[in-house]
Amino acid sequence: PDALPISLGIGRLAPAAVLHGPVARACGISNDARSADKIFTTLGFTPANRKEGDAFARLQVRLDEITHSLTLIEAAGVIERPASVNVGDVSASGESVVETPRGLAHLQLTLQSGQVTAAQLETPSTPHLSLIDPLTRQHALGDALMSVCSLDLSPWEIQQ
Repeated sequence: PDALPISLGIGRLAPAAVLHGPVARACGISNDARSADKIFTTLGFTPANRKEGDAFARLQVRLDEITHSLTLIEAAGVIERPASVNVGDVSASGESVVETPRGLAHLQLTLQSGQVTAAQLETPSTPHLSLIDPLTRQHALGDALMSVCSLDLSPWEIQQ
């Protein structure tokens, strides 16, 4: 029989509301903004999912997403860069949700006379900080480090 990866079972998480992106999808939670996007579904997008919830499952989800991305690029053909839009003197508020490599990002903007006056960006790394303690408490250093690294936290996304 083939040898099992040494990381099986390390950093296991149970499905929970605090999980986002590949961390959630590695636990069997299908929360991917691309699933509701007509362009992505037309191209044949399906979210990468696993159910084991451990560090190895998170790696497998990310590797599957690379393969899926290449398939989507091939299905889309040539992609043009979006042109910038002149909004003029518009005063309004809007929001957008986009799937990032770490999970959903939610942007809210307010414009006054065509100028951004308020912006709020919510990213997936901040809520994942609460996972560090349960993944590291009473675990060997190597297992703890592998578990934290598998969360793919971005220090630039952390909100204080």
